[in-house]
This record gives sequence, structure tokens and C-alpha cells, in this order.
Amino acid sequence: MTSVLENVAIDCADAYGLARFWSAVTGSPVHPDARPGDHETQVMLSDGPVLYFNQVPEPKTVKNRLHLCLRPTTSREAEVERLLGLGATFVADRRQPDGAGWAVLADPEGNEFCVLRSAAERAAMSGAGSGTAMGSVEEEEGASVTGEASVARPGHEALAEFGSLPTAEFAFPGPLRDRLVAAILDGAKTSTTGLVVDYEHEGEALPAVGDRSVVVDSDERPVAVIEVTGVRVAPLADVDLAHVVDEGEGHTSVAEWREGHERFWHSEEMRAALGDPGFTVDDTTSAVLERFRLVADLRPDRLRADRL
Repeated sequence: MTSVLENVAIDCADAYGLARFWSAVTGSPVHPDARPGDHETQVMLSDGPVLYFNQVPEPKTVKNRLHLCLRPTTSREAEVERLLGLGATFVADRRQPDGAGWAVLADPEGNEFCVLRSAAERAAMSGAGSGTAMGSVEEEEGASVTGEASVARPGHEALAEFGSLPTAEFAFPGPLRDRLVAAILDGAKTSTTGLVVDYEHEGEALPAVGDRSVVVDSDERPVAVIEVTGVRVAPLADVDLAHVVDEGEGHTSVAEWREGHERFWHSEEMRAALGDPGFTVDDTTSAVLERFRLVADLRPDRLRADRL
């Protein structure tokens, strides 16, 4: 015995309004009996399950674990522009130089979704007979809103290129750095928080979207390449739960995250690094909220495996 997928249910604050957006996205009608203010509304797709919008009181707080992937009938780029015009927002760019990949957008209530290449674009790439292109086609099927599905496994010849990138050091060498690096490598950690005062003390520019760097472990060995996908400067009081969860350290509340980070920022090592033995943070302290994706895994065992 089996079950049939009847609905894809989406919790939201405005069921009718969000249904109207997705109706425009898919070209499918809202249920004929739907009216503004309804707590439950449907978009009647021509094939497959119904999109069911259910109004709930609680807001969206973290990245969705389940998301929709769209295959446009026009080009991917044209569809992205159309959707932005309908009210979507751009979240992350997972498009590759060879034409593969996808774009991550969010609907008006912040629900992430992916825009893939059109069938014609996929066919054109496959027909080119490129091994790289075929690999990219396979990667696209696992389109991820965080990008972990397209982590490169470079050969040794690629290390020279990565060697020219700046170094990214998470915390100080020791158990904490080891945990953070492990979380980056397994895809659990896609955000991090720094302090503006630390960048100023080191004379470093703030990170920018597109910046790449080489993550090193406690022994200063290169283990990964990451790319910045988002940067926001905000007071510590404005750090939200979505950012906290994506730091991948297991925190389930902003208060818990704040307590752990204050222990680090108020540590003797941090105060010594800043040259301020009395350094403390508070709600007004300016923080650099950075998001990133894993581009390449540089661990030797992975490199050896790629050569087999």
C-alpha cells in the first residue's frame, strides 16, 4: 500500500496574498472560492499536488528544510527577473560560469525556492558533450538553498589557485576551532559572526559578497575554500534566530548563542588580541553577520579519493 501526495502545505501570515504570488509564478489559478482574508487558500496546479496555503500566527524564523525548485519555460535569467518583478527577493547565487547551477530566491514571506535552468538550457549543455557540463547537470538535481550540493573536490593542480586566497581563521587554534571547521566541512555551518572592532583593530576590510578564502584548521593546514554569500552589519541586539541556527553550533535560542559568544569575546585570548584587557560587548556592539557557502574541500583524504 502507498500514499498519494495530495498537497504541499505552506504556513504563512497571509494565505490569500501568498497564493496570489504563487499563482503568478506558476500560471495556475487560485481556487475559485478563495477570497482576501481567507485563512486557507489553494493554488490549483495543472499537474501534481495542490499548493495549500495555511495562515498561522507565528512568523517564519529559520531557513526552510523543504523548498520548491522551479524549472522555467523560458531562460533561467529571464525567469529570475520576472519573479523579482512579482515581489520575490534574491537570496543567493548558485549559478556557475559554465551555465549550470541555480538561483535562490524567496517569496514575499521569506520562503526560499530555487530557479533552475530551463529544459532547453539543460539540453543545450548536455549536447555540448562536456564532462564538466554533465557533472553540473547532475549537481543541479540536488539544488540546495545553501549550496552544499555543489561542493567541489579539486585535484592537486587546483591547490595553487586556492593558495593565492586569503586565510579564514575561525576562533583561536584549539577545540573550538576544530568544532567550527568540522561544522563547515559537513555543511552545518553557513554563517558566522565577527565584531567590527576586531576588523578595525587588524586593519582589515569587512567581507564582501563573492569574497573567497581558505579555511585553516588548528594546525594552520588548509582544509576548505568558502565564499561569502551575504554580509550585514548590525548591533548584537539584532541578531536573529535564523542566523544563530545557521552558525551550526547547536544553539536553539538567541540567548544561548549570545551567552556562548560572550564567553569567547570576553576571554583572555580575545582581549589580548584586541589589546584591551577590559573589553566587553553589549547590545549596541556592532557585529558583522556573514553568510557563506562551502566551495571546495581541501582535506588530503578527499584529494586522494578524487585521483582514484
